[in-house]
Amino acid sequence: RLELYNPTPYYLNITSLKIKNNLSKSNLKNQNNNIIQPFSKNEYNLKNKDFKISHSNQLSYNLIDDYGTHHSYTININ
Repeated sequence: RLELYNPTPYYLNITSLKIKNNLSKSNLKNQNNNIIQPFSKNEYNLKNKDFKISHSNQLSYNLIDDYGTHHSYTININ
């Protein structure tokens, strides 16, 4: 499971999410609720149930904000 927090006053619609490292990779499992409300968090299931956590994980995601603007991000998480 992966938990995402929205620290903004805007709704975020997650359109894709991928996490990978040197051991494994996974996409977001299709869910009905891909919208994160302002100042709240959602938990997401990954397609790869055997995803191995590493010391260096890379999270890539695309989202649509309240104004319909598409954004793409890639961050390193430890």
